[in-house]
Amino acid sequence: MGSDAESLHLINHDPDRTTADIRNRPSNGVANTHALNVQQAGTSGGGAGLRVESANPNEAAAVIQGAGLLLDLRNGNGVSKFRVTSDGAVSTPMTVDDLAVTGNADIGGTLSFGGEDTGISRASTASLRITPTANASASTSVGGALNITNTLSKGAGVVLYSAQAAPSGHLLVARANNATFNQAAIYAEYVGTSHAVSINHQGTGTSSSALNVASTNIGHSAASVSGQETGKGTVKVTHTGTGGDAAASAISVDLAGTGTASQGIFLTSTSGGTTGNLLEIRNGGTGALFNVSSTGVVGLGSGTGAPDVNLYRSDPDKLATDDALDIGGNLRVFGDATVNGTLVVDSGGTAINAVDRLSTETFGAYVLRTAGADRWSFQMLNDSTSDLHVTNSAQGTTALLVEDRLTAPNISLLTATKSYGSGVGVVFIANASTAPTTDPTGGGIIYAEAGALKFRGSSGTVTTLANA
Repeated sequence: MGSDAESLHLINHDPDRTTADIRNRPSNGVANTHALNVQQAGTSGGGAGLRVESANPNEAAAVIQGAGLLLDLRNGNGVSKFRVTSDGAVSTPMTVDDLAVTGNADIGGTLSFGGEDTGISRASTASLRITPTANASASTSVGGALNITNTLSKGAGVVLYSAQAAPSGHLLVARANNATFNQAAIYAEYVGTSHAVSINHQGTGTSSSALNVASTNIGHSAASVSGQETGKGTVKVTHTGTGGDAAASAISVDLAGTGTASQGIFLTSTSGGTTGNLLEIRNGGTGALFNVSSTGVVGLGSGTGAPDVNLYRSDPDKLATDDALDIGGNLRVFGDATVNGTLVVDSGGTAINAVDRLSTETFGAYVLRTAGADRWSFQMLNDSTSDLHVTNSAQGTTALLVEDRLTAPNISLLTATKSYGSGVGVVFIANASTAPTTDPTGGGIIYAEAGALKFRGSSGTVTTLANA
């Protein structure tokens, strides 16, 4: 035959009739029988082994119907290169340099690549599934069950877009559903000059966040951030005010859960401690309004320059400041208080300096000291009374005792003895420990001796004012 001649050429002009209907019904046990077997031995470039051509727009040019393998394309060595089964599965071990689909491509079964170690299939309605049957490389450049290399493109690598008004699923889902899975569900590796992850949130609603992180793992933090900055914060939070945001905050912490004992904010340094401030608070100025140094000293300033007032722990159970302390209200001290300087109690009206003891069974005193040692004190003893004692703390003597009585107090001079002879509103003067023997200058001396009240004037005259 010539180069353009067909081995079999059938023409049908009746659109309602099949040109050729070839069927094969081999007997049981008979193999390798074919309904149609076409072999092309020619080498001419214009001759096809089998050519099907149809001008009928309402029917397929060729229909293959069967219960098993529908189509098997093999190379000259008899190796299968493309197969289609009756359930719609398509597999090919072929190397395809370029695959272009113009129009629609329907995959009803599985499309396999790479010696059938990767399959693409229809998982469910409107769903495409990629299933590797071998281990994909873990490389962050050439690995992955699905690898998109975008080097030659200046556009986006992957875009997920939806304008759906009422979606029932998430736009992007990463799920690791095995408790022993030990790799990140989403991993981004970045060496550029922009952001590794950028979220541009334009949503609305009281429950719509740019980033929502929730965890039920009680063994680790819900979010971990680490960095190596030298002049910036590892985490920076910027709140842009609108003028109507008085109830907003840059950071909000809610310790939820009935009976929680969680700490609100915990700050520590686990690598030997920092030498910088543990806390620095500014409000638009060049210096701190409030800071806490690495040694726990609290500093307070004007917001310009370094803080000029401090507060710190000077000794166990002792709070101190190196600066002046003004108190506009009441000052209550439970324990010891030391003032290295002057303590002034002042107000525009009534000023009160109070020492409040718990009960008449406890001790209360206002003490005057010299070089840290008690010298004089105004005391109320723990003796079930509210008597006032003015004592010399260093010598252990009493200069004045004022007895607390309902109507009028009694007073004891130069003694703690209360000997009033059943009197009320009287003064008891103790006998002098030593009667005066020299004359006073510029005045006189009143004293008691052997129970008698006496007076010695500046000229040496001793007058008994009242006998014993």
